Amino acid sequence: MKLIRSSRSPSWRCRLLNGLLRVLVKPRLARGVDPAWTRRWLSPDWGPALRILRGLAARADSAGPVPGEWLEHQRPSAEAGRLIYYLHGGGYVWGHPRMYRPLTSALALGTGANVFSLEYRLAPEHPLPAARDDALAGYRWLLRGGVPGSRIVVAGESAGGGLTLTLLLALRDAGEPLPAGAICLSPWTDLACTGASLAANDRSCAMLHAATIRSAAKLALGNLPPTDPSASPLYGDFRGLPPLLVMVSEDETLRDDALRLADRASAQGVDVSLHVARGVPHSWPFYQGIIPEAAEAAETMIAFMRQCWT
Repeated sequence: MKLIRSSRSPSWRCRLLNGLLRVLVKPRLARGVDPAWTRRWLSPDWGPALRILRGLAARADSAGPVPGEWLEHQRPSAEAGRLIYYLHGGGYVWGHPRMYRPLTSALALGTGANVFSLEYRLAPEHPLPAARDDALAGYRWLLRGGVPGSRIVVAGESAGGGLTLTLLLALRDAGEPLPAGAICLSPWTDLACTGASLAANDRSCAMLHAATIRSAAKLALGNLPPTDPSASPLYGDFRGLPPLLVMVSEDETLRDDALRLADRASAQGVDVSLHVARGVPHSWPFYQGIIPEAAEAAETMIAFMRQCWT
């Protein structure tokens, strides 16, 4: 396993963002995940989330029965045959591809690849494994459209990071073409909520209390056991998976979900690159244009994807 652990202090912008998250978001989420509240206040129409970087165009589409959004280059690119399949976060209860345009735009421009972001079904109306089934249907639709697995990198953050892994496990078990690589940003891999960092980092995490994560798990699981690998990939068998890039904050409550994933996957023969940052919030690459650490994380992701495609 390749481990990179940053010892650099966070930027002043990052410290300011952490403070805002502590005041505006963390106290409300500490009372439990309310899908109606999160969908109202963290909606896809939130202004900054609609920013698309110059040179790209957004287009709604459907991956078979599952809706999604393309970010495509307006001018032909030498890397046009490459594709980023993005799975958003939100605890499986909220989130939309439009909210992640700042990050997906940066990845598209940095790699020359187009991006397809999936709008998978959400809990509690559609508990797991509905999201996994939608991610699988979307990936198969891309393959049928002529994009080989070797030209696809799957990426996701938080719940989307866990979903990325459950997708890989389902594809491998079905004997279907795997992507060239996968990226998991602050991944939620254990809905049984057994990581020691849930308690150890309950205060240091700028955004999420342990109670928030446990509340989301109850909504997301439905009737699934919390250790079922189709919901909690930490309990799966990682042998045969493609290269993984795992990025996590040293200070977040989900830290051990990422560290244990990296350790187990590496022990089972997976090529794992683990990046541990200091002082950044949960899913910090999301904050493109707000904190410099997000741009640096995008550069790491871009370098990893280029290596997967060589």
